[in-house]
Amino acid sequence: MKIGMVTRTIFPFDRGGIQRHVAEISKAMKRRGIDVHIFIVGKGLGVNGPLYKNTPLSESLLDNGIHLHPVTVFPTPRLTLGEYLSYSLNVTRHIKKMDLDIIHGQSMYSFGCALKKKYPLVVTIQGPQIIEYETILNSHPTINHVVTDAFSVLMEAYSSRKADRVIADSEESKKIVVEKYGVDESKVRVIVKEGVNMNQFKPGSCEGNIVLFVGRLHERKGVDLLLSVFKEVLKEEEAILRIVGSGEKEKELIVQAERLGILKNVEFLGYLPDSKMQKQYSEASIFVSPSRYEGFGIVLLEALASGLPLVVTKTGISSKVVENGKNGFLVDYKNMGKAIVKLLRDHKLRRQMGLRSREIATNYSWDRAAQRMIAIYEELV
Repeated sequence: MKIGMVTRTIFPFDRGGIQRHVAEISKAMKRRGIDVHIFIVGKGLGVNGPLYKNTPLSESLLDNGIHLHPVTVFPTPRLTLGEYLSYSLNVTRHIKKMDLDIIHGQSMYSFGCALKKKYPLVVTIQGPQIIEYETILNSHPTINHVVTDAFSVLMEAYSSRKADRVIADSEESKKIVVEKYGVDESKVRVIVKEGVNMNQFKPGSCEGNIVLFVGRLHERKGVDLLLSVFKEVLKEEEAILRIVGSGEKEKELIVQAERLGILKNVEFLGYLPDSKMQKQYSEASIFVSPSRYEGFGIVLLEALASGLPLVVTKTGISSKVVENGKNGFLVDYKNMGKAIVKLLRDHKLRRQMGLRSREIATNYSWDRAAQRMIAIYEELV
């Protein structure tokens, strides 16, 4: 079976949940005999060099013999939408020259393949774009964000309706795709499509008082709400909040922490490479995910594999990885602080929950995720 993966960027050129998912799931499928071709943004016309640092400008191979096809795009100055549209349309020029069995596109980047459909199409929705769009409208967005996210919703909705199968990351996402995008429910499959490499994450001691957040600094991730909660935590217990990640809200969040008077207890570490990320997990005492909306974040699996207790908002499929009271707590914002304080005060509980987290993580390998994905492909060929 020959699969064409359509995605804007990929790990290790860009670090994020979707980027890592495409890279790891492709390697796992290759191990099962699937011939994988990945299409990414290569360079922009009129731009000197690649749009993404270290992105190859010619066809090459990733680990395990996976084919990588960089696609030239025409980016619009100060408007990300131009790149999205150009990439999704130009990738079809490459695909029509190839003999493939399935096209598997990520979200709105599938738009061109849906518009000029040649092969059976699978579209993955990792947190519907319409949720992201509705969220940014409440956060004083730039024109770029409003225009780009609005069109992204239209592109994702069209791609989903034209797809032969839609992969949703949760029942919550499935409901949105069906009700707001008008997708036939019979085409939607809800699967756990993520995995974790257990040998890359070593459990720490859960000692100390370090609360860890990892993720993009975006309105949807709820870090602003976490900072307000953390101020209340500090009234009860001494602790350090480490925030790993970058994004458009970074400066605003630093200002907020300063305004709350907690900046000395909050460390903004920015983007970190994998080697340093693993160190942050092993040094942490508690992992917190305060997202307003989340599909299935890979960081949750990384925290599990690192043997950490989790404090997670009730969104997406968090209930799949957090057994409330056993390896962490499923909370709303009103109770998040209480859960963090409880764990900070009880070292024995942290250790017990951390051990259970590590056990749960063993259920989520990339090979199992690839098996679930291949089963969907087999429905179409």
